[in-house]
Amino acid sequence: MLEILKNCKCFIFDFDGTLIDSEPYHINAHNMIMSSILKREVRLDNISFQKYLGKNDEEIYNLFKEENGVDFDINDVVLKKQIVARDLLLDNKVEIFDYFFEIEKLKNKQKKFYILSNQCKMILEDVLKSKKILNKFQRIFCLPEMKISKKYFLENFSKYIKDVDFCDIVIFEDSASTIDVAHELGMKTIGIETKMNEDKIKNSDYLIKI
Repeated sequence: MLEILKNCKCFIFDFDGTLIDSEPYHINAHNMIMSSILKREVRLDNISFQKYLGKNDEEIYNLFKEENGVDFDINDVVLKKQIVARDLLLDNKVEIFDYFFEIEKLKNKQKKFYILSNQCKMILEDVLKSKKILNKFQRIFCLPEMKISKKYFLENFSKYIKDVDFCDIVIFEDSASTIDVAHELGMKTIGIETKMNEDKIKNSDYLIKI
């Protein structure tokens, strides 16, 4: 895999579940916030959280609103959840997955690293800064801030990153749907398999099991 990646020029990493095992901390943050809204204990786990995978916080809380017939200020709740999740991640000193540092050895002036994530920029920047790898990335594309989907970004890639062909791009992802889109466009794909998505991303060119 490393030999093939030597020829790639553009490396695009998802964040949650791809660079870092952050999902358990997001689940805990959601449990705390959702419990406070419903005034009863909410206990999402890996299985019950599956319906929220791939969605940003705004989408999650809109769905939560519909499911539970409750009303609240989405922006206020999302911000509270993001602050709780960020503090949990920083307090628990969650580590970047080891594979990233092997890939990082390939980096040179011709190779550019990017992050493409549904996560908020505050969490992305604060966690990456705490791990001392924020400067490894040419740019962070925060999809909620851009108000576009990951599918739209990939299909319109040249709007955001110039002078790179699809065949020179490699996507690191834990989402089967994003890997499918990348494949259709002719990008190389590396699936990151964790307990959250076990056996769900067999369609990637290569698979890294965490």
